[in-house]
Amino acid sequence: MPENASLWPPSKLPGQGTAACAVAIFLLLATLGRAQDATGVRVESVRLGFDGKYKVGDWTPVWVTLAYPRGKAPIEGRLELTVLDGDGVETTYVDQAGPPVELESGEEAEFLQYVKFGRVRSDLAVRLRGGQGVLAERTFAPAEFPQPLPAGRELIVTLGGEAGVAEAARQTRRRPEEQVAVSVVDRDHPLPDHWRGYDSIDTLVLLTGGPEFLDTVDEPQWAALRQWVRLGGRVLLSVGAQGERVFGEQGVLADFSPGRFVGVAPQQRTAGLETFINAAERLGAGEGRAGGLLAAVLADVRGTVKVAESAGPTQRPMVVHYPVGLGQATLIAVDLDREPLASWRERGKLVRRLLEGFGGGGETAEQTTARGRVSHIGYEDLVGQLRAALDDFPGVTLVAFSWVAALVVLYAALIGPADYFLLRRYVGRMERTWFTFPVVVAVFCLIAWAGVSYFKADRLLVNRVDVVDVDVASRQVRGSSWIHVYSPRGQTYDISLTPQSALATSREGQGTLLTWLGLPGSGLGGMNSAAGRLYNAPYRIVGERENGALRVEPQEMPIQVRSTRALFGRWWAEAELDSAGELAGSPNDGALDGEVVNPLDVPLQGAVLLYNHWAYRMPQEMAPGGGVSLNRRLPDGNLVWRLTQKSVGEDFKEFATPWDEANRDVPRVMEMILWHEAAGGRTYTGLLHRYQGELDLSSHLAAGRAILIGRVAKSPARLSLGGEAPPDDAVQQWTWYRVVLPVREE
Repeated sequence: MPENASLWPPSKLPGQGTAACAVAIFLLLATLGRAQDATGVRVESVRLGFDGKYKVGDWTPVWVTLAYPRGKAPIEGRLELTVLDGDGVETTYVDQAGPPVELESGEEAEFLQYVKFGRVRSDLAVRLRGGQGVLAERTFAPAEFPQPLPAGRELIVTLGGEAGVAEAARQTRRRPEEQVAVSVVDRDHPLPDHWRGYDSIDTLVLLTGGPEFLDTVDEPQWAALRQWVRLGGRVLLSVGAQGERVFGEQGVLADFSPGRFVGVAPQQRTAGLETFINAAERLGAGEGRAGGLLAAVLADVRGTVKVAESAGPTQRPMVVHYPVGLGQATLIAVDLDREPLASWRERGKLVRRLLEGFGGGGETAEQTTARGRVSHIGYEDLVGQLRAALDDFPGVTLVAFSWVAALVVLYAALIGPADYFLLRRYVGRMERTWFTFPVVVAVFCLIAWAGVSYFKADRLLVNRVDVVDVDVASRQVRGSSWIHVYSPRGQTYDISLTPQSALATSREGQGTLLTWLGLPGSGLGGMNSAAGRLYNAPYRIVGERENGALRVEPQEMPIQVRSTRALFGRWWAEAELDSAGELAGSPNDGALDGEVVNPLDVPLQGAVLLYNHWAYRMPQEMAPGGGVSLNRRLPDGNLVWRLTQKSVGEDFKEFATPWDEANRDVPRVMEMILWHEAAGGRTYTGLLHRYQGELDLSSHLAAGRAILIGRVAKSPARLSLGGEAPPDDAVQQWTWYRVVLPVREE
């Protein structure tokens, strides 16, 4: 061999390939760094929720501030926000439905995006992606932005000022960890432009006394607020001096008025408000009269008038509680944020009483601790119980943890002390462990494989519940779907939910949101847990427009082998309804007159008409367009008795069947989700119903409306997994329709 010959070809020199790879990687990273530096875009800051207040598991508005230096060409891109979902998996939210991010040279601008945090502690990664890749990126650690409130915490947000809400919250007796959270949003804080941005709010307090705030809200923001209320939100309106701008013909909330707006007039007498809260001090006592108090005057008021004041020969409604679509509103027809109310020492007590009108506001510490028996089951909200019920699949048996723990202990004993003892005492040759150890491992692997094959189904399965709510007066339709998917193998799915009900006929204002469903609570897998990332299988939730309708759906969502995924879908539309009949009645005796008609395109099975706290049985099958004449018919039963399964004992005493927090009967759990407050609320179940509390329509019954409810055989929305619908024999489903009917008071 020549002296200068090498044993290695030039391309195979030891270390040369490694060095070349390192140089290539360094150059690539440097190039990417220079490309990003060339754009110069910086993610300056983020602003979340309402003055930093928002909840885990709910849609949250995130305003991202981007800065772009001078001397650069205009750029365009899309924001991507990444957080952990309810199962601890990285989830990236991309909004392709709205306009892209556009930045000019030297511009600093704020852009709005919506996400759902699945853990109370989670990083927030922000990326701006353009045609050339990632233009800017920054990850915010949990300490760099306000963390979400637990799902069970009550959140009250006031727009336009404070008006004694914080004082009212302090007066509400709760356990320390359940104290009401209050956020005050002034005119400098932006508002969401889509209704899902209000998802975290339990009650919104809107103060209109200052015209400056009304001037800062644009029409898309008003439209978002109105839609949120119609879909189940709760709002306390304080409308006095600006009554014309709010309730007038061209008012921003003209369709929220509980009556015909007459005008604004001075209100001298306030005895009704003082009696309403048993005030210790007269309103405007320093002047001896109300002095300067202006009230919005309404006529032909609908809803429940809680307070009326004398105004000459007439009574002027001052506090009115009434439904708005599927939501609720309470109006106080004076300004809480203006004099003389602003300096009244009893204002906090008044605000607390107004908030109690929505139900649950007066819950005491004793009531919340009376049934604290749920820590062992891992959830604190009724939605957690529904999740547990929907995780019960036919052909899939949940192996008790005690059995798993026993096998682990046995396995550790066999490969450790037992193996040592047997070989030393009976064999005498310790090197035989090289044979016994793999045998034990192989045997336990076979046991695990056989157990999985025996206890777990080997095909795709789906459990789902659908509830469709229809408000006849506003024609508002709201669909809710809980979907649990069992996958026999590890796989990713593009999942979509498409409404097929004839009620969703108009594309105007229609949309669908389908995302993960979290577990409220601090148990294993709960959203309040501080646990971080579960496994590294990121996916995306993408928002798009389809024929003018918004669609938000997961793409490449992972489901681990022989595991389940919980999803929640929400769709909404405006309905074209046939006649629903006409009802008249008195809430005092519960007797209804007139005719109730099924306005749907599907027959209702086992339908029941509810009014106040009474129940009327309908025919076993109520066909589309089919009607039932009531003619002052007496009720067939009491709703509270039905919900709590009351009975009379041998001693003629009434007693209710205690609620079983571990019950897995889906119809029974859904019955409580739909009418929780009517059954007694947390006092009866021991569980909160705050995570999806808008589904409880008990307050509409209390407001004098009737609700027709029945089962339907066909699901109202088509589910697609990877582009295909699951086979019918793989789906176990329950579907309810509720039709909210106006009742003319006799």
